[in-house]
Amino acid sequence: MKRILKLWFTAVFCGLILFPSCTETENTSDEDLKNTYIADLQAKKTELTDLMNSVEYGGAIGQYPESSKTILEDAIAALDVMINDFMAGNDISDENYYKAISDANLAKTEFSKTINQKDDPSEFTPVPAELLVNGQNGGCIDFGYSEEFFNFGEDGKAQFTVDLWVKLDASQNFMNLLGTYRDEGTEINGDRGGWFINYFDGKKMRFSMATTYYHGLVEPGTEWTDYGNWVHVAAVLDENTSDVDDNGHKRVVTFYINGEEKEKASAEYNYQPNKYETHLMAFCAPNREGGNYNNSNFGNGYIKDVHLWSKPLSADEIKALYEGAVKVTADNEDLIAGWEFTATVADNSSIPDITGKFSARLSGDYTWKTLEEDMTPQIE
Repeated sequence: MKRILKLWFTAVFCGLILFPSCTETENTSDEDLKNTYIADLQAKKTELTDLMNSVEYGGAIGQYPESSKTILEDAIAALDVMINDFMAGNDISDENYYKAISDANLAKTEFSKTINQKDDPSEFTPVPAELLVNGQNGGCIDFGYSEEFFNFGEDGKAQFTVDLWVKLDASQNFMNLLGTYRDEGTEINGDRGGWFINYFDGKKMRFSMATTYYHGLVEPGTEWTDYGNWVHVAAVLDENTSDVDDNGHKRVVTFYINGEEKEKASAEYNYQPNKYETHLMAFCAPNREGGNYNNSNFGNGYIKDVHLWSKPLSADEIKALYEGAVKVTADNEDLIAGWEFTATVADNSSIPDITGKFSARLSGDYTWKTLEEDMTPQIE
């Protein structure tokens, strides 16, 4: 209305007094107004563009659904049309200007309302990452309880394979990398059960297995100090083997590092499963009830591509896993459980395994370190 009155007053003034420069003054005023409108619309476009590019998209709390981008993209496109029209001298009016600004502000408000107030796995986009668990500071992976994690057949006929990739940044005296092993009692009245991959004495990677005799631990391994690099570790238990040592005892466990056999271990006594509802855990140690507790078995490290198998894998099969020659899927009937841990997840408290039967929970001090490069293990 003010602009209309201004134009009316100018026309009357020019017509009555015949001021020679009125037409030039009015043209200049319209051009200034057009430039002002265009500058405002461009500023609003920049505001929406910056907002769209500055927020995080995904399914986690505080992120925006990927689909919400459309709200801002449509508003920015509408501003572009209006800016181009004004620059061409078309449809320049207060009504069009204020409507464009109002529509842009409304889009901004609608976009802001879409922020996730709770996790939405359907909107989550995994990002390649490495999982670091700081067990010495309370970090832990709890894979839950299942007899399939430690009970591998009839007494004296157990068959099982575990393989995984780990990376340690520094020497640690003694740590549980993965397992269900639990030691209850004393040496006089003790009770051991289960198994675990562990790093011992700051220099040895090994597999430890309880037997029916308290002092009859079977612990094949090898010296390893290649800190800062991924290493593939595998252990195969086969109590049905026909391979025996000079004492007539079966060589029941074969230990591998990076696809190469490092040691075979004999057992005088049979494998002893857990007697308690002990959880499968990594970088921490379980108690009878399955929770972790503070002892020297805690450690820090990275882990990925964890697999438990219901059969003794051959040397060739272990080699193929190390070289990445096979893709482990739920279709493999011998796979008990498996977790990749090669990308961020929607819910760190419930990470489904490859088979869909189990889930793992991260707790305490852990970090997903995102990567841009290919996560395929590098074979040297």
